[in-house]
Amino acid sequence: MRDYGKVYTAFWTSEDVLAMNEDERILALYLLTCPHGNMLGCFRLPDAYASDDMKWTTERVSKGFAGLVEKGYLYRCERSSWVVILRYLKWNQFENPNVGKAAGKLFDTLSAPAVAKSLLAKALRQFSSTFPCSILEKFDAENAEIGNPSGTLSISAPKQEPEPEPEPEPEPEKNSCAEPQSDSTPEVANLSGLVNLDDIIGMGDPTVEPTAALTLAPTAAATEVPAALPAPTEPAVIVMPLVGSKEFGITQGQIDEWAGAYPGVNVYQQLAAMRQWCLANPTRRKTQRGVLAFCNSWLMREQDKGGKRPGTPTPMRPGGSVYDQTMAAAARAKERIFGPSATVDAEVIHGAG
Repeated sequence: MRDYGKVYTAFWTSEDVLAMNEDERILALYLLTCPHGNMLGCFRLPDAYASDDMKWTTERVSKGFAGLVEKGYLYRCERSSWVVILRYLKWNQFENPNVGKAAGKLFDTLSAPAVAKSLLAKALRQFSSTFPCSILEKFDAENAEIGNPSGTLSISAPKQEPEPEPEPEPEPEKNSCAEPQSDSTPEVANLSGLVNLDDIIGMGDPTVEPTAALTLAPTAAATEVPAALPAPTEPAVIVMPLVGSKEFGITQGQIDEWAGAYPGVNVYQQLAAMRQWCLANPTRRKTQRGVLAFCNSWLMREQDKGGKRPGTPTPMRPGGSVYDQTMAAAARAKERIFGPSATVDAEVIHGAG
């Protein structure tokens, strides 16, 4: 239970809020400050909870929710009572990366329906630059089979007549979790947290249930299988485990590029460390598109530490065992200490001698 909720003073002068009736305004303010809310603006709120807190009848609460859905203030699942305040994160952004990490843990624990959680994920991409990208990538990977990744979810009303399929939206850059706002996005007045859904929800038709109108409409971008990265033209030196039990091979050419870009880093050693990290953290593995960025960021951090790279070791052979690599490293170390004639005793390596 949170201690407080933040409301901007411009809430009361917003044109969209002024368009609400009195009950809708009070209910909207309650949603921003109620004890059931959280930092994501996505939470479960049955009618009985709001009725008890506000001392309203359940019929009055239900009517207020219907009005807010119709005016585009929120999405609500009538069956599960989950609520998403659609523009909440635009005016309640995370203060720093640590708060973003806490929000990521909260996102993982939400048991909201697929539509609600996809709307929330889309808002996180659009409005938050400190939310962990890996969590949204994992969510997209888990929901790709149902054609409902967070970046491609759309809301549409039931169609009375057949319409041509919409053109797929251009895929955003993967450099950041945040989505730049398009010039064509309906802009809302002031800070009320509203979104204009007039063009996609049948507001004037009393026979159309507002929540029923919020349905998944997978576009071509949602069902299209992402293009795989080109296969390497040379054998892989080391293999990185990916999401979904897949693997990605790092070639000698890529290693040479990193060695030139980060001269203070033992690239082979760090790649081996990355592989072990991925094996030990299966839920945090990267996608095929994100693995090179992951490796590059890792090496950049090691370079910033200012360490001096030792002599370049013998490249690991594809399929070479850990024992062979350990013996080779011991031989090189002994040669540097005792000279070229020294040999390596396997029992000493194993600690028996």
